Amino acid sequence: MQLRPLALGMTLSAVACTGAMAQGAGQTLPAQGVTTQRDLGFGTQILVLYDNNSARTGKVVAQQRNLKAQEFTFTPTLTFRATQPIGQESLFVNGSFGYQFHEHNTVLNRETYVVNGGGAARLGLCQASIVGFIRASQADIQDLDPLTTKNLRSTSGEGVSLQCGRPSGFGANMSIQNTETKNSEPRLRISDADGQTITAGVGYRHPTLGTFGVSYVYDSSAFPNRIIPGRPIGDGYFNESFGITAQRSFGRASLSLVASRFNLKREFVPPGTSQKLKGQTYAIQGSYGLGSRINFQGGVSRSIQPSGRPGKLFDVAQSANVAVSYKLGSRFDIKLDQAYGKVTSNRDTLTPLIVITESRINSTTATLNYTQSSKISFGLTARYDERKTNLPQFNYSASSFGFRAGATF
Repeated sequence: MQLRPLALGMTLSAVACTGAMAQGAGQTLPAQGVTTQRDLGFGTQILVLYDNNSARTGKVVAQQRNLKAQEFTFTPTLTFRATQPIGQESLFVNGSFGYQFHEHNTVLNRETYVVNGGGAARLGLCQASIVGFIRASQADIQDLDPLTTKNLRSTSGEGVSLQCGRPSGFGANMSIQNTETKNSEPRLRISDADGQTITAGVGYRHPTLGTFGVSYVYDSSAFPNRIIPGRPIGDGYFNESFGITAQRSFGRASLSLVASRFNLKREFVPPGTSQKLKGQTYAIQGSYGLGSRINFQGGVSRSIQPSGRPGKLFDVAQSANVAVSYKLGSRFDIKLDQAYGKVTSNRDTLTPLIVITESRINSTTATLNYTQSSKISFGLTARYDERKTNLPQFNYSASSFGFRAGATF
């Protein structure tokens, strides 16, 4: 990959940066703040889900994959968390382990786990942290090729960050992180990816005016197993972006904005295709509380994401959603959410595969949660999805209903 953006990113990071002030393509590592409180806890959760189209495709592709549409899944999960302060330093680990059982499509039975760990320290006005994670689960069925059903996708990464500043006034931080994604299915190993992200920026926080900042983000994604004929290296791209951020509260309302100008360059391109892509990414979120029981939320976003499917390098994802939640007393709450998404993708440098280059999805979700106590809770979820793509065999509609029971100790 190109070294000039990397060198620039490292120089800026050494000066200062504000985390999450620009939207890049890299994956974000778990964050952990310094705490003086020792903590140790465990939890359990059971999820039962019915789905009338678990294949997430049309009938023809579902038959090719030998998958039944109607499916019940049962997923027990164990969660844990531990924090051990040592003076001004703190060590932590948290995560979850689970296993998903399918009634009919048993080929999709698969473990799922997430483990985060690291340490943090207070250095005067600064907070430094080092974190690492590993996670794995069955890949999203929509990310698989038409002949593949089972694939364990695992991602690991590590990173360091430094945040400096007071609760009010100017502040700065930096972060550097690496990620590695691997697939168990041999046909999908061409989607194995290595990523690096460097973020740099400065910000200003005021109790009345809110928070404002500027940032620079460098992202690179390399696919080492996508070998280009005549070249000894795999395919990939890098992406630079300069952005601004703002957060402000107005009584019962709040608004946050992240906007960036990006410049993406691919390592290789098919003949007749531009090697560069320029544009904007953004994320706007707002909320408004109507009394103590009703809350409205909404937002729009546009981002660049590495693609997990063979035949594509990256996706340009756009989304919009609106939601309303209502509290029924102290134990019950209801939430309705309507979301719309659009994903536009490039084709790989050289691939014989059929590739979805445009997809649109509408999702409607209703949830009902019951909190029996601070340790025990239950939930019901109903969801309807409808997807349309440039390849009709991948169009689908699906309804799902889920029950969740959880406890913490």
